[in-house]
Amino acid sequence: MKHRDSKAVMWRDLRFMLMAMLASALLAGCGSSSSTAPPTSEGSANTTSCDASESTSQTDDDCGEVFVGLTDAEGDFATYTVDVRSLTLVRSDGVVVETLPTQTRVDFAEYTELTEFLTAASVPPGTYVAGSIHLDYSDAEVYVEKGDDFVPATVVDANGQAIADAEFEILLDNRRQLVVRRGIPSLLTIDFDLAASHEVDLSTSPATATAEPYLIAEVDPVDAKTMRLRGPLISVSLDESAYAVRIRPFHDRDTSFGRARVNTDANTEFEVDGVTYEGEAGLEAMTRLATGSPTLAFGELSVIDRSFLATEVYAGSSVPGYDFDVIRGNVIERTGNRLKVRGAIIVPRQGRARFHRTATVLVDEGTKVLRRGHDSANLGINAISVGQRINAFGSVTADPDDGIVLDATEGRVRMLMTRLNGLVNSVFPGQIDIALQSIDRRPIRIFDFTGTGLSEAVDADPDNYEIATGALDNASLSEGAAVKVFGFVNSFGEAPPDFEARSFADYSDSRAMLAIGWGPNGTTAPFADLGPDGMLLDLSNPEIGGRHYIRQGDVFIDLLGLSAAPVIAPNPERPGVYAIKQGNRIWIHSDFALFTSDLAARLDGNTRVRGMYAKGGYEADASLFLSTRIGVIVD
Repeated sequence: MKHRDSKAVMWRDLRFMLMAMLASALLAGCGSSSSTAPPTSEGSANTTSCDASESTSQTDDDCGEVFVGLTDAEGDFATYTVDVRSLTLVRSDGVVVETLPTQTRVDFAEYTELTEFLTAASVPPGTYVAGSIHLDYSDAEVYVEKGDDFVPATVVDANGQAIADAEFEILLDNRRQLVVRRGIPSLLTIDFDLAASHEVDLSTSPATATAEPYLIAEVDPVDAKTMRLRGPLISVSLDESAYAVRIRPFHDRDTSFGRARVNTDANTEFEVDGVTYEGEAGLEAMTRLATGSPTLAFGELSVIDRSFLATEVYAGSSVPGYDFDVIRGNVIERTGNRLKVRGAIIVPRQGRARFHRTATVLVDEGTKVLRRGHDSANLGINAISVGQRINAFGSVTADPDDGIVLDATEGRVRMLMTRLNGLVNSVFPGQIDIALQSIDRRPIRIFDFTGTGLSEAVDADPDNYEIATGALDNASLSEGAAVKVFGFVNSFGEAPPDFEARSFADYSDSRAMLAIGWGPNGTTAPFADLGPDGMLLDLSNPEIGGRHYIRQGDVFIDLLGLSAAPVIAPNPERPGVYAIKQGNRIWIHSDFALFTSDLAARLDGNTRVRGMYAKGGYEADASLFLSTRIGVIVD
């Protein structure tokens, strides 16, 4: 996402180029490639060759099955909720297949760290080469960050007109198309990159988000995220260590989007009606639930055998929005038994989920507190501290002074995995200290850490936030490195340490973004070196514009502040997509050497480069950016 009043800017010309990269995502071969959707057959939409409904007479032998997942790249939207009206696939012979039985409401901003199962569609076997997704913005709920607050935004098109609905074409790479066979499930993931698809103007009221959306469709994606699967229970099999559900994405309460099997094992953690279990005991507890009881699972999907193995399962009243109203967000302040929660998603027992800037949660000794990986029946309310991400279960009321209030005094609070972003200050055996930049993408300045320490003198200090890493190997982390940490905030009044890490990662491997521009007139000399092994930017070029950064999560590194320009090279262990846009044509390469050769041939001393964008991993110590995607705009 780009802000006109921020250095974190993505430029519009790049959008057109990235749209073409849809057709070449994860190219397997060398050289250039393009993909064109076939003409659709007259009257072929919503084909009934296969039917995913409960009453279908078709058998698995007649149909193939496609699991469709939704995900999103890193961005700054607090919520981006729209209705998905349609998702079609186009077969190579032009037949169009609708995969959704009805529209469903989706918050794309939730999907930066996970992929949601959208549907399991029964479709005719064949090779699918394209498709489309239809989004309805007429009742959209979109909020963006502005300073310490979240503000509503209106999504508009390039002409400044509010978008009511929009349909986007999805082109699959002609070397990596979706092949559907009888009896073998296929997986298609659609990545709606909010950050690269929008230009946000915060100076207007409401803010405006100019959309030029692009979506990346990948078959069996290489970079797998945790997958989330929701839906009412159909059956449980203790013998097979599995249960079956009807898929209902996001918070849909009525429609079935196909069926799915959820496998479990001895390590699967369960919470059923507020009681925690592990392994077979949890599955046995699910046998006591009525058919149709809500379920929610997180886990991994094997692209080899297309089986879904759950690591976490929630069922019955443990699923938000059924027996209790639920507020999800981060605790930014605690005063006694009052928790101030920012960026709250409210999931009511009746009605649909809504975003709210701030809410208050009331707890007392009657509140049950649970946490994944902790076998205690109740951790107690002192376990909830500032920064912790929570689901609070109770009853929502409106207070004239406090706004939205959830009374959880007779309910419960589930502590959720919390994400930190920051820069490493120091590394010790069993501990790292970081300069904390954000918590779950919320700016650190909104958090009040008063009362978090054993005494006021040792309250959590965001400039030197102490993280216990336990047995995790932290030797690879170095001072000054950007790091992402997942875990739980230490109990209120018991810091230090301030945080207990479950996992962490730097940005040397993936998910870093590099962006640089040379103004509207461009430059004839963007590179100090350009060859088959890498690219080196000339950071002394006076024509460099306002865009010159590497982004690692919520951390921005000014390229002009580096002692040396990083070498931009291909990642030897991952496939890459490299694009050159010149005029109205785009050339796509999957071979880095061919890409740089092509680019060098164009830079004849007269051709000007206006912008460049790359994604991959950044190794600060080695001054190396290992790219998986690069785009260059030339005149």
